[in-house]
Amino acid sequence: LDNVRYVKEDLCDKLIYSNMNEVIICIAGTIGLSAVNNIGKIAINQNVSSLNFKEVANPYFVAYWLNSKISLEFFNREASVATILYVNNNILLGIPIPLPPIEIQQKIVDEINERKKKAINLQKEAKEILENAKSQAEKIIF
Repeated sequence: LDNVRYVKEDLCDKLIYSNMNEVIICIAGTIGLSAVNNIGKIAINQNVSSLNFKEVANPYFVAYWLNSKISLEFFNREASVATILYVNNNILLGIPIPLPPIEIQQKIVDEINERKKKAINLQKEAKEILENAKSQAEKIIF
């Protein structure tokens, strides 16, 4: 956010926005890839949609579901192809999203977050081991 560009105020009412905790989903090109808007009111373009829900839904649960292999396969099967893959609003409205009780959604989000942290730590550890092995190999060679 250090290098933010601002839109002239007279153009603001012509833009489409995503609000805090909505799920932003790519609908052109890398279709289906999703993230939670944790910034606030942000302008989006024609290649992105912002989802909000009538039912109680944890936005992180929804984003994780939309990024799952099964969901991305759904998008790939339903996409139109012109110069790039594209899904329209009718396809977005037909996305099957299982919504267990909010407590279960939160448990799933917590589990995924914990596994991601462990994966990051394992990657760091592997990188340190590799660097150490390289250093030892250089000492042996030279």
